[in-house]
Amino acid sequence: MTTYIAEPVVPEILKKVLSDNWQNYGGKIPTPEIVEINVPEEQQIRYNFLNRDHIFIRIDPGLGESARPRDTYVYWDFTFNIIIDILTAQSRQRLYDLKQEIRRILIYKMHDLDVNKYQLLLYKGFNELPQEAVKIWKGIVRVSFESAAVYKAVE
Repeated sequence: MTTYIAEPVVPEILKKVLSDNWQNYGGKIPTPEIVEINVPEEQQIRYNFLNRDHIFIRIDPGLGESARPRDTYVYWDFTFNIIIDILTAQSRQRLYDLKQEIRRILIYKMHDLDVNKYQLLLYKGFNELPQEAVKIWKGIVRVSFESAAVYKAVE
């Protein structure tokens, strides 16, 4: 008889990692509203960008999760790609401060995941999306959860 182990929900894990490890540096970078996309309760919230910064966590639609077998099909490499959208109405500097805090957390928690399926949490990069005309600064952080040579029993 095998034991049931729940599949980790990666966006939930990332939201918890960010919210549990956020440092606001004496109020200089207040904790933003962290929203996981595709959670029905959070989609009905009205977002006010003038009062608070926002981070939206979503699965990368082009990549999502990928699994690649090793030679014997007994060991597998897993990758789960996430996109973090950062939005602020404060300033361009605030956008970069938020990005830096996210990067700090991801590097700090790189090998320290309480998840049975993934070994690494990797910061993959940042892109700024110019939207200054509407006084909202937006950036995208790319993140991946990765595991290499995971044993997968053939049944």
